[in-house]
Amino acid sequence: RGFSMRKITLLLPTFTGDNDDLKHLFFLLTDPCFDGELNQENAILLVNCSSVKPDKPHDNACYIEQGEHEFIKHRSYIVYKQARIETLEKIERGISTGRFIKKEIINDELYKRILKGAFTSSHIERRYIRFIKSAITQNACLDVTNLSE
Repeated sequence: RGFSMRKITLLLPTFTGDNDDLKHLFFLLTDPCFDGELNQENAILLVNCSSVKPDKPHDNACYIEQGEHEFIKHRSYIVYKQARIETLEKIERGISTGRFIKKEIINDELYKRILKGAFTSSHIERRYIRFIKSAITQNACLDVTNLSE
């Protein structure tokens, strides 16, 4: 097994509009593992977060409060509908070229909350739930399906 990637956070460009400087904070939820649906090795599940805006609907499955991560300045939520799978190679390449910026690792409590939120969110694609379950069987993800609060 490779090294652990889960709980790492990265600032990734969002490529909206003409501002490549605009980056969102992404949370790596799994270690590199096999994605059976894409038949791909070293797949990692990422989710990002966005600030809660009073006038905009948002996913209420998982909130992050200011202070829970150095980058979070306002109450935020995990945008499960934008979950995505990237390869370890792509992430490492992004970090080495400076396009992706590593931020602080999240603590266990926040990590568990984000993972559990994936199972309660109505916005996440089912294939990402299957990916998490598969990652759990590969020991590439904390098993939150049997955690008691």
